[in-house]
Amino acid sequence: MTFAVQDVVSISNVESYTFHSVSVFTVFLYFWEAMERSFAIDAEILKDLPTLEGCFNPNSEKFVYDQTDFLKHNSACLYNTSKVIESPYLNLLAKEQISDNQKQWAIGPINPVTVRSGCNHQGHECLEWPDKQEPNSVIYVSFGTTCLSDE
Repeated sequence: MTFAVQDVVSISNVESYTFHSVSVFTVFLYFWEAMERSFAIDAEILKDLPTLEGCFNPNSEKFVYDQTDFLKHNSACLYNTSKVIESPYLNLLAKEQISDNQKQWAIGPINPVTVRSGCNHQGHECLEWPDKQEPNSVIYVSFGTTCLSDE
């Protein structure tokens, strides 16, 4: 939940990233529709483009819309996808009208296919940085679950 990290920008040398588990296509289409298709895109991309109408119930749609205010606190957005699969939509999301020049990174698939033994498999380059830091100097924080207590 994006509201959980809104104050992170007040901490020096800390950045906030949003991970989107849905496709880049879905995120792009949501923002483009919300902007009332305010800029033109390549006709080939528009070919057979489905509508979002009826995809979300009104409560879910309002929740997603409310979260977009907090995206301005991000340094970048991370997507569970590959440039090979969704580069046209990553490029569209990178447009200033949508992203306000935030970086858009495809870091997936997060759950890679089974790798055969002896295969030299490496993860995404943005995951190499934490491994190169001093032990106990990197904190991984995962927000998204809220627990309430009666106490």
